[in-house]
Amino acid sequence: MLRVSRFQIVLVLLVFALAACSPATIVSSSGVQPTPIVKTEEVTQVATVVPAAAPAQLPEMKVQDVQIQIGVGSPIPLDAFISAELPDICAQLAEVKVTQKDFTFDITLRVTPGTHEECFRDTLPFRMVVPLNMLNQPAGTYTVNVNGASTKFQWPTQPTVTPESGMTVPAEWETYRNDAIHFEIDYPPGWIVEESGDTDILWSEKPIGPGHDGVPNNVVKIDIVTEPNTTTTLEELVQRQKQIIADSNGKVLLEEPVTLGSGLPAVRIGVSGIADSVILLAVINGHPVMLVGYGDLGRFDEVACTLRSVEP
Repeated sequence: MLRVSRFQIVLVLLVFALAACSPATIVSSSGVQPTPIVKTEEVTQVATVVPAAAPAQLPEMKVQDVQIQIGVGSPIPLDAFISAELPDICAQLAEVKVTQKDFTFDITLRVTPGTHEECFRDTLPFRMVVPLNMLNQPAGTYTVNVNGASTKFQWPTQPTVTPESGMTVPAEWETYRNDAIHFEIDYPPGWIVEESGDTDILWSEKPIGPGHDGVPNNVVKIDIVTEPNTTTTLEELVQRQKQIIADSNGKVLLEEPVTLGSGLPAVRIGVSGIADSVILLAVINGHPVMLVGYGDLGRFDEVACTLRSVEP
């Protein structure tokens, strides 16, 4: 009998949970560019009407900030993390246009505004990730412009998002322990632990407000998914999850091997259709362990890199 794993259920639900969102696609670029990851802070159930107007006639999204994060891998992944604002709660991302000239990347984001009166009661915070193709790019200082917001980065450069081996955990941090597979994770004091069997949850704080699927940028949510009755290798686990993602109409945008502070090998991946999520895959004592992070991904990395096996 075929057994559906908890990993499969979690990933399938995550992908289908955002199936109603309008996909972001790169409609123009100077080369082959990856598909961006998109996150809205709220998931609205109000239907919108998409006009037949050409993308160039649609309004540009208001962008507050853009930051560059550089990972580890081959080729080296480089992502532009964009903080923006939708003009109303029903608006949808309509166009992501990436062009490059010399040492400058220009990213244009356009939106389809809502059409119903109830849409205009507020704006909607919005975050997304646009991967930039740095393969065979010359060394130098690059500029990234996004709807008027701008940042610079030096290429080549050191990683900015990969946890460092042997990092020191603050003494006041607390410890989550899994006695079925025998591993621990350290987290800051005051975080909330929700235990529910094979999938436990770590919250930096519980979001306040109506029940939306989005996690605010200043909050960290970490799903800790385990399979104590399954044995596998890390390579097999990664391939299995990539196949599950593909079968669920998702797409892997980032895949990089990392070494955690304890020396434990792991793989860090990002998936399109999952709002600004990072998935850390590891195998401990032969069993799969998956950490899925939402919200503040920098703090997720700080916690995730403390993952370690312990003696029974």
